[in-house]
Amino acid sequence: MTIYMFVMIFSMIARTIMSIYVASINGASAQMVMDRNFRGFVLNILKLVGLAFPASICNSMLKYMNSMIAFEIREKMIHYFQNEYLTNLKFYQLNNLDSRIENPDQRFTEDIKKFSHSLSDAFMNLIKPSLDLILFTQSLTKQLGWGMLSLNFLWYGVSGSFLRVVSPPMGLLTSVQQNLDGVYRSQHGYIKVNVQEICLLRGTSWENRKLKNKFSDLYNHSHMLLVKRLFLGTFDNILTKYGATIMGYFVLSRPSMKFAQERLKQLGNQPGIDHKNLITRDESSKITKEYMRNGSLMISLAKSIGRIVITYKDLQRIAGYTVLISELDRVLTDLRNGKFFRPQVRDDPRTLSSKKPNRELIGSGELVETENEQIVFHDVPLETPNGNVLVESLGLTLRRGENLIITGPNGIGKSSLFRVLGGLWPLVSGRLERPHIKELFYLPQKPYLSEGTLEQQLIYPHLAMKSGFTRENLMELMDYVELIQLVKNGENDLDMVEDWHSKLGQGEKQRIAMVRMIYHSPKFAILDECTSTVSAEMEAKFYNKCKEIGISLFTISHRVSLFKYHDFHLRIEKEGAKLLEIDHSKETEFLAHANVTEEVKNVSEE
Repeated sequence: MTIYMFVMIFSMIARTIMSIYVASINGASAQMVMDRNFRGFVLNILKLVGLAFPASICNSMLKYMNSMIAFEIREKMIHYFQNEYLTNLKFYQLNNLDSRIENPDQRFTEDIKKFSHSLSDAFMNLIKPSLDLILFTQSLTKQLGWGMLSLNFLWYGVSGSFLRVVSPPMGLLTSVQQNLDGVYRSQHGYIKVNVQEICLLRGTSWENRKLKNKFSDLYNHSHMLLVKRLFLGTFDNILTKYGATIMGYFVLSRPSMKFAQERLKQLGNQPGIDHKNLITRDESSKITKEYMRNGSLMISLAKSIGRIVITYKDLQRIAGYTVLISELDRVLTDLRNGKFFRPQVRDDPRTLSSKKPNRELIGSGELVETENEQIVFHDVPLETPNGNVLVESLGLTLRRGENLIITGPNGIGKSSLFRVLGGLWPLVSGRLERPHIKELFYLPQKPYLSEGTLEQQLIYPHLAMKSGFTRENLMELMDYVELIQLVKNGENDLDMVEDWHSKLGQGEKQRIAMVRMIYHSPKFAILDECTSTVSAEMEAKFYNKCKEIGISLFTISHRVSLFKYHDFHLRIEKEGAKLLEIDHSKETEFLAHANVTEEVKNVSEE
């Protein structure tokens, strides 16, 4: 980026020098017209033609360098924030635990983009006018002197001070507009994600009203911002455009007026002298030359000073985006330090400050990664980020080779156990022992399928197949889970790229996830209703395969058929959690005690 900035400054200097030279040619051309020197006039026109090519290169180079500086700033910011965002589960925490930023996607895309372009524009809009100001002033002072030229600077100083006083807080208003824009955009994204449910529930009128309300907030604020810019723009034009032009004409007229007054004094103010003929034709053409030359430079100088005076607009715009970007950086830093800010259900809304409605949450529990190949919960409460206590204290030990099935009513906290185990939720208190997070694998009810080839779906999140594993092995696993039809043409079909979410049915997606887990062969796996849409035969094959390769399972399910694959049953209810050892010799009696019936099984399968 430094190279781009130096090239931009060099182009600015070259462009300003050419502007001064063009002003001299314009003045000389006017003199040639006054002197009726056609040959000299044509020669000056040819000089302008010769300058057109390098001037065009400079102008294009300035635009190119300005864009490249913006891209460089954006690239560095994206790399920094993206690395922060996608490290140590902060992307989950930012979207689900912390409530300070409602639309992170808006911050990472539009806000960073606009901040980068605003910063690059501000650099160009400040440096180029400053260079113009120095070089144009140096040239004009030789002709007009510092006395007259200082009047222009005085005018712009007064104008800039006045504009600063009447200017509204555009930075804050811009940041509010970006937030409202993000809220409206996220509402459209919410409809896209939940389109099926909305259509089945006939919720179009409800969603339409919500969208209209969000857009109305955006429209009202944007309209108010436009009115303020109209008010401010009016003063900008009066002071920095028309007022500066009038002042410029006054300054430019002084040399010719002064010349006429001096000539009149030389003639002694004799009676009978025709004042219209005080200046000869040659002197008149020279005055015209200087007037045209100085006029061009004065106009350019006025534009430069005007751009410097109104750079507060650029700075206010940058300030608005800086507020948004700095807030993102501050939140990510807090998440890195294990701090979350979120409203708590135990807090009284009437006592919450309107400025700080969120309370800081810091997990004070102890998380220990061991090599003991076991998972141990020592008095660990299951508590939501909102402060809702699901289970006051959980004590549980699961060694490798043992399987645990978890049941309970919906919303009772079954999945919360896995969120704490996986580090998604803070460990409020107690002690949790587990292997390294890489030894844990998660299979949800709706598997995640990314963009990419079929092979990439099977080995996700690996970027390349692990050592000792071949495509033939993947083909065997595909055959094992009865997905061989997807690779009917052999290994080359593993390179297929499809819209896998649309192409595959739910049962096929769950079997893809099965292949994925067998491929990774972790020590422990979390199965969250991951066999809900496959046959009982496929379910049995999968659980037998997990037992064969030594994967210990945490299973959430109400299927009676799954109890025979597990050693322990954790029943979570409103009264608390109860751990039972499964006695397979008394399976019928145990199932009755566990309150797991065939009726529940049938409802789950349907």
